[in-house]
This record gives sequence, C-alpha cells and structure tokens, in this order.
Amino acid sequence: MADQEFEGIGIRTTLGEDTQLRVVEPGQPVDVGPLLRAARLDVLVLSFREEDEAVAVLKDIGRRTSPPAAVVLAHDVAPSGVQRLLLHGANGVLRHSSASAHLVWAVRATAGGALALCPDLAAPVVDAYLKPARRRQRRTSAQRLIARLSPREREVLLHVVEGQSDAQIAIALSLSPYTVKDHLRSIRGKLGRDSRLGIARLAWQAGFEGDLTADGLESIGA
Repeated sequence: MADQEFEGIGIRTTLGEDTQLRVVEPGQPVDVGPLLRAARLDVLVLSFREEDEAVAVLKDIGRRTSPPAAVVLAHDVAPSGVQRLLLHGANGVLRHSSASAHLVWAVRATAGGALALCPDLAAPVVDAYLKPARRRQRRTSAQRLIARLSPREREVLLHVVEGQSDAQIAIALSLSPYTVKDHLRSIRGKLGRDSRLGIARLAWQAGFEGDLTADGLESIGA
C-alpha cells in the first residue's frame, strides 16, 4: 500500500521480480481494512511520507486477529522514528530511497518472523541496544583495575579526579609532594595509564562521577 500511485507500482514491480512472491494489487492506506478482509496476507508493505500516518495504520493492523507482518517504507526517518515504528508493530523499516535494493529480502525475512532494517537504519538501532552492555563492560573492567590500588592510592586517585595538583593532594592527605608523586607513579602503573587525565577517565568509567567520596572508592574493595 502506498501514498502515491506510482510508488505502489514501483513496489509491485520490485517484488514481482521474485517469482516466489505473490503480490496483491497495491492500494491506498485508507483501504487497509478491506484489503486485509479480502486477502490473507503474510506481509503488508506500507509506504508513507508522514510517520504519524504510518503509526496510525500500524495500530489499526495490530488490533486485528492474526495481523500480517508490516514493512514500512519511510521517506525520511530518524533512529527515534524507527524505534517508534517498531514499538507500534512494524516488522521492518526501510528507507524509500534504497528500498529497491532491500525490499525482497525484507519481505522474505519478515514473513519468516524476523526483523528487517536496511543497513543505515540498523546500525544506530543495534548500537543503542548494545551501548548499555558496552558501558557495563567498561565499568566492570575499570572497577577491577582500581581494585588493585591500595586504600591510600585510592585516596590520591580521588583527589586527582577532583582536579587537584600534587601540592594540593599533599596538603589534603598530609603527605610530602615526593610521596604523592610516588603514589601517582604506582597508580599509573597499576591502571596502565600514562597521564593524570588517563587515570581520571578510568575512575569516571568505574562510576565515580556521581560519588567522589573516599567511601565511594572503598566500595570497590581491595
């Protein structure tokens, strides 16, 4: 179903090149009800210029008994729009500009129960899905490294994260500047970082950005 007649013809032509696919005559979006009643469809291809209109049709489809899979061809869609379409029942989302290269495999995939996104839309969706896991992985790795530090070294690290100089750290911890330098040298070696910024970043990755107290550092455990 397309929002312009020539688009419907283009969709039918593209799908018709695969002899194993049976294509029902394209219609208009408002015809979704009669079309679903007239034919038992495995996949419904929808082409829209407006995201809200696509969502409305997807909601209508979702209310029906045994609805077909839905592949949406979008003229202009952001990652947030892709997420919205998927949440409202789309089984696939393709950019209209590149649909001819992906439509056949997308229809086949969604007919088999899979999710189909063209590559440029899939990348940000997958990245958003993996980002929390990657963040947890980096946090865990950073915490394990910091757990190698002695209690005094963690105190020094805390002051580094707060942006204090060697002299300021020495005064705060009642240490000599030379002792502070020794601690920093040891910290850099244990954490595998060669700069103050490097060890501060590692501390932030470990989760100290919201808890810069000595108790927060000690919570990792030696």
